[in-house]
Amino acid sequence: MITVVGFALAAAVGALVRSSASRANQTVPYGTFTVNVVGAFALGLLADVDPPVATVAGVAGAGTLTTFSMLCVEAARLWSGGDRILAVGYVAASCAAGVAAAALGIAVAP
Repeated sequence: MITVVGFALAAAVGALVRSSASRANQTVPYGTFTVNVVGAFALGLLADVDPPVATVAGVAGAGTLTTFSMLCVEAARLWSGGDRILAVGYVAASCAAGVAAAALGIAVAP
């Protein structure tokens, strides 16, 4: 039961933080970029953690904090708004920074 409650709370917090961050700046999506990189680092830290911690913190917390769909929507908005170089750079930077953050999380995990 504690896992279910923890899962729900972690998911709610992650989703609220991500939602707030994605609304922070509509011109350039720094908020979503930041939460995706932070979430990738967190998931890297949790890569070798056993359930239920991995389920609650990883799937619910970091999983709702990060969002591929919002990255896609923001890239599509940039593209359709004529900022095609920025759109491509945003996707490339998000992927590169996310992989680097996850690798760093794995490397520094206890």
